[in-house]
Amino acid sequence: MDALIDKQRDDRIDKIPYFNINPKKDIFIIGYTSGTTGVPKGAMVSHYSFVAVLEDVNCQKPNPMTSANIYPFGHMSGSATLAVSLICGNAMVLYEDITAIDILKSIEKYRINSVPMFPYFAKLLLDDNLTKGYDLSSVMFMNGIYGLSEYMTPVSGGTNGSVGSVHNNTELKIIDLISGQSLGPNITGEICLRGIKMFSGYLNNEVQTKAVIDRKGWLHTGDIGYYDDNEKMYITDRIKELIKYKHWSVAPAEVEALLMTHESVAETVVVGVRHETDGQHPRAYVKAKTDRHISGQELIDFVEGKSALQNRLRAGVVFVDEIPRTVLGKVDRKQPLNIIIR
Repeated sequence: MDALIDKQRDDRIDKIPYFNINPKKDIFIIGYTSGTTGVPKGAMVSHYSFVAVLEDVNCQKPNPMTSANIYPFGHMSGSATLAVSLICGNAMVLYEDITAIDILKSIEKYRINSVPMFPYFAKLLLDDNLTKGYDLSSVMFMNGIYGLSEYMTPVSGGTNGSVGSVHNNTELKIIDLISGQSLGPNITGEICLRGIKMFSGYLNNEVQTKAVIDRKGWLHTGDIGYYDDNEKMYITDRIKELIKYKHWSVAPAEVEALLMTHESVAETVVVGVRHETDGQHPRAYVKAKTDRHISGQELIDFVEGKSALQNRLRAGVVFVDEIPRTVLGKVDRKQPLNIIIR
């Protein structure tokens, strides 16, 4: 890399090349979905839509600042973060490998001001008191943002569990999972989006494109959530991750959140296991804390005593050394599901 930089250091071009494009039709970038529940898909974003995303950029003080980019450039988040840094004139710290310790060391070394944060990393920092011994006084912003490869930054300003309010030029509605009817405040359903930031479709995959964009131009995100009386948005789960137990839909995130309150649980993922008559039974894969001893039955009883009947861990608890995650820090649900299928 150093040799390549040295070779190009003194290169110059006479003028910036001009390309005749149709901003609304021609593709500016292809970002790949995280693939937590299936094969990653190439989301095509037009010049027009990408510029619409950048129109929402608010360069924060100090300007310029030093920011961390923990996202891969093959994912839309990494590409958007790079573009924002160029617009605001920010210095950017990149990582060859990302761990919580790497982030802490880089904050101290490079005096980073802004750090986007995976929920997984944030929990590690808090639970394990990893921040002790590092000078983090330069950090002014540390947050997570709700977005999709198919529709970047539909909301912003998240606080206290909310992912924020809807951006300008974006329409959002919550629909009932069965009837498809629009729902009012504080009622959970699927989040649908429409607006100028929406992607153009999946690369070489018209079938999947039509599956997520309906005839009225609404993007069906597959995310489950609701908005409150102040129009603040909340995300609660993913449709593809719902466990079908008899006539109930069990939200894995709800059971996972409960298990994480147990003093012996470090990480967990809950998936559905096929059952002949009931559809699926919930099973928890658990990474226990190293200084704790816990049995599967104890965790089964813990969930039964604190949750609804349909949330019980009828398929049991499996202890694992690590919970599989993607490069974006999301739980990779395919791995435990593949184990179950085999």
